[in-house]
Parts: sequence; C-alpha cells; structure tokens
Amino acid sequence: MLKEGMFIQGRYEIVGKIGTGGMADVYKAKDHKLNRFVAVKVLKAEFRDDKAFITKFRAEARLQLDWHIRILSISMMLEKKKASIL
Repeated sequence: MLKEGMFIQGRYEIVGKIGTGGMADVYKAKDHKLNRFVAVKVLKAEFRDDKAFITKFRAEARLQLDWHIRILSISMMLEKKKASIL
C-alpha cells in the first residue's frame, strides 16, 4: 500500500488512492518531471509472489500500450521485490 506524500523513483508523488480492482490498487500521483497527474497501478500484496498474476499484470500493460495509444500512455513499469508498479 502506498501512502499519500510518498515518492516513487523521486518523480511520482502519491496524492491519494483512486480505487481497487481484482488484482491491483490504483493511485493518483503527481509526475514532477512532466508537471502532470498520472495514475499509478500497484499489484496487490497477496499476488506479488504469484508468477501467473505478475505475468498477467505485464500482459495487461502491453495490451494497454497497443490498444490505448491515443487515450493513455504508460510512463514506466517498475518491479521491486515488494511490488509491481505500472
């Protein structure tokens, strides 16, 4: 779980939680490099060691890049031991 005011990669400041889905939580964040708001999607903790869910999470990111090129852009995909973040 991300906390309000927390920074990711020194660039994205978490503003608040937007919602929760079946496999991830979504947060509103401020991108301080591009001076815009973005959504940050974080794989739920219960799935962080589940290779099948991580594969699904990655596949979803690739599909979003292909299908929604004019609607949304994915700035980064970060994977750490404790979280997968899109």
